[in-house]
Amino acid sequence: MTLDLPTLMAAGSFVAAMSAVFIFFAWQQSRDGRALLWWAAGDLFYAAGVVLLVVGTMPGYGIMRAMGGIVCAVAPALFWTSARRFDDRPPPYLLILVALLLPVAMLAFRASYPSLEFAVTLAVIAAMTAATAWEFWRGREDGLKARWPLVGLCLLQCSIFVAGAIEVATGRVVDGPVPLTSWFGSIHFVSVLFSLGTAVFIVALSRERSVSLHKRVAETDDLTGMLNRGALMSHADEALRKSSAAEKPMSVILFDLDNFKSINDRFGHAAGDDVLRQFGKVVSTELRSTDRVGRIGGEEFVVILPQTSLAEALALAERIRETFAARCASLDGLPVKATVSAGVTTARPRSSLDALLAAADDGLYLAKQNGRNRVERPRRGPDDSGGLPLEQVA
Repeated sequence: MTLDLPTLMAAGSFVAAMSAVFIFFAWQQSRDGRALLWWAAGDLFYAAGVVLLVVGTMPGYGIMRAMGGIVCAVAPALFWTSARRFDDRPPPYLLILVALLLPVAMLAFRASYPSLEFAVTLAVIAAMTAATAWEFWRGREDGLKARWPLVGLCLLQCSIFVAGAIEVATGRVVDGPVPLTSWFGSIHFVSVLFSLGTAVFIVALSRERSVSLHKRVAETDDLTGMLNRGALMSHADEALRKSSAAEKPMSVILFDLDNFKSINDRFGHAAGDDVLRQFGKVVSTELRSTDRVGRIGGEEFVVILPQTSLAEALALAERIRETFAARCASLDGLPVKATVSAGVTTARPRSSLDALLAAADDGLYLAKQNGRNRVERPRRGPDDSGGLPLEQVA
């Protein structure tokens, strides 16, 4: 059975066009930014470029092959733009413009070097496809799983175009229909896989991010950006379970802003809100990526510190206390003089979360009793789960 190249190319064009339609309708349902629209536009340009390439296989229409290649080169530029837009990065328009002008400039040498424009176009497509893979990969910290198949598909597509550029440059493939016997001939099949696969996973990525965003909003305190009480307690339970299983210490700091009602009464609720936000900023700069902080009440906050000793937690609480007092001595010209007190404790094997929080609250009570704007440890006493005694007050 002989495979007809124009038919294969037409099939690839159709798949790319249908992928664009699929992505567009997915975007209409979610309206999640413009990243999906950029990707759909890339599929449309690729479909149009392949149509021009098919026309270029006819006698006397060689220039259409060159134009088709240039139109196809616009597609990865749009894919690259989509990947950057997805992570809220501005597209490098100047770099894209220069890349697209390269194959256009090569048309001037078409008569003397008919394969030069072809090789440059393939190299440009490979470079921008690799850049697209890089954009998806470097945003991986958000934990969205759909990034990985997109990286893989982009690298696969890139490798085919790199092979094509090498084959054209070495004379194995000439300007004209790409033979199936060449490495670049696999583009007729890989392009279909790329169009279908990226359409599915770019939509999956968009929906995965939307779900993650909604979850984050549901777990976040609007004013401070910290975890809310429910989310923090869920995290604390899990962190305590892991610490107990690994026989590692887990420390807890309970903060309470001193005389917060007085600040609201004297300077207004706007000033009080600013004090809360400033505290959130101070804490966030001191925590590790594994630590968590949440607002559990009006002016009460809890910090969860996995694999942290009591001495380390006390030092951290003291740094936060000092930094916060210095930053909030004055806000917008108002002598707020906000301070914070803290209770610090460390879990032992079989400690319960309730007992841990109660111990931290005992330390906080001592801090308030001893004059506020200080850090204290709780009194010695067994926890209510039968675990080892909690730390004693200095």
